[in-house]
Amino acid sequence: MKTLTIHDFLKRVSTSLQAEYTLENKVSKVVINHAQVEGSIIGIEIDKGITFTIHDLYIKEPLIFKSLIDIEYFKLSFYLEGDYTVGTNYTDEEESIQKGICRGLFFKKGAINTILPKQRRIYSIDISFHKPVIRKLLSTMPGSEETREKIRSFLASPENVIFKSQIPVHIYQILNSITETLAKTGEHPITQKLQLLSQALNLVKEITVSTEELLDHSIKQVYLNSQDIPKLLQAKEYIDKNISTPTTLKELSKIVCLNEFKLKKGFKEQFNTTVHNYIVEQRLCTSCVMLKEKTCPISEIAYAIGYQCPSKYIHSFRKKFGVTPGKYRKLVVAA
Repeated sequence: MKTLTIHDFLKRVSTSLQAEYTLENKVSKVVINHAQVEGSIIGIEIDKGITFTIHDLYIKEPLIFKSLIDIEYFKLSFYLEGDYTVGTNYTDEEESIQKGICRGLFFKKGAINTILPKQRRIYSIDISFHKPVIRKLLSTMPGSEETREKIRSFLASPENVIFKSQIPVHIYQILNSITETLAKTGEHPITQKLQLLSQALNLVKEITVSTEELLDHSIKQVYLNSQDIPKLLQAKEYIDKNISTPTTLKELSKIVCLNEFKLKKGFKEQFNTTVHNYIVEQRLCTSCVMLKEKTCPISEIAYAIGYQCPSKYIHSFRKKFGVTPGKYRKLVVAA
C-alpha cells in the first residue's frame, strides 16, 4: 500500500517552491520565500496515517499550483486567518474561504488549483487522516449510523468531496492554545513539540466526537457568519477576566463588536446558557474559592464579585448551592 508521510509531502513542497526544508525532533518545517508566496508550513506525524500541519502563509498574488499528493485522504482545515477564493481545473465553480471556516476535503484525485487572495495572510491548522485510518475510526466513532453512512459514501465517491461549516467554539479554544504554543519564545524545541503533539491529540479527540456537528453542511447558526464565532468566544473570555465589573448585554455587545441579537442568541446556542446566567455562574463559583481561602466578611466578597447588594448575592448563592455563603464557608473550613 502506498504511504506518504508529512515529511515526504513537505519535502515535495520545498522542492516545488525551492524552499528551505528542515527536519528536527521529527518536526518538519518548510520556510518559503517565493515570488508568489512566503511564510512557513510545520508538519508533525501524530500517528501512522494521521498528520498535523500548520500553515502560516502570505499570498502575494494569484497562486496556481498542482496537487502534490497522490493518495486518498481526508483533511480538516481550520482557518484562523484568511479571505480568498479557490478554483480547480475540473470545475467552473469557485469556493470562498474565510476566517472561522472549517473545510473538510475527501481527496481522491489531484488538480491544478488557483488561489485568488482578498487578504494576503492565510493561517490554518489542519488534521489529515489517510483513508485506511478513517475506515478504522468508523467502527468506534460516536454519532448516528446516518453520519457513518454519509462518511462511507464520501469515501466511496470517485470524486473529491468538500464540505464547510463554522468552527465550533470548543475547537476554537484548542486552536488558540496551539497558536499560543507556537508564539512562545525561548521554549526548548522538544518541549514545544511535546506540547503541540498533546494539543494535536486533543484536537483529534474533539474532531471524532464532533463529527456530526462538523458534517452539518447547512450550518445551523444561519444568523451567524464565520467572523461571529470568535467574537462569542471573546465575549466569554471578557466575562471571565472581568467578573468583578458588572457589564450589560449592550455594553458587552459594543466591546466585542457583535450586535445584541447575535450575542444573545449565539451565546445561548454555543455555550448552552444565557449571558446573564453565565455571569452569575462565574461570580458564584469565584465566590466559592474566596469563601474557602479568605476570612473577609461576606459583604466584602459580594462587592468583590460585582454584586452591589450583599443580600442579593446571598439569595443567588443559596438558590444555586442550597446553603448560604456563611454556611458554605463553615462546611469547607471544617472539611
